[in-house]
Amino acid sequence: MGRRVIGAAATLAVLVVSGCPLEPYAIPVDCAAFACNDNNPCTLDACDEANAGCTFEPLPFDSVCDLDGDACTGVDRCDGNGSCVVGTPVVLDDDNP
Repeated sequence: MGRRVIGAAATLAVLVVSGCPLEPYAIPVDCAAFACNDNNPCTLDACDEANAGCTFEPLPFDSVCDLDGDACTGVDRCDGNGSCVVGTPVVLDDDNP
């Protein structure tokens, strides 16, 4: 077997390696003991069955993330190294003094 994307990262990609294409979110028995979720919005969390462990690969530079849950800080982006960076603040001006 190979690697299977699980958890929230499954919305980005699904690698079906168990031969069960109708159940792409099922966690293989070998990976059931691992909680492959680092709660980092800028990593792709996966179970590496071949090495019996988890992998946390950084998402590409400029991928959208949400660091602070505040829309006024602009769109937060991943830095390509696994960190989410606050976006440019939104300018709120209705031109009404």
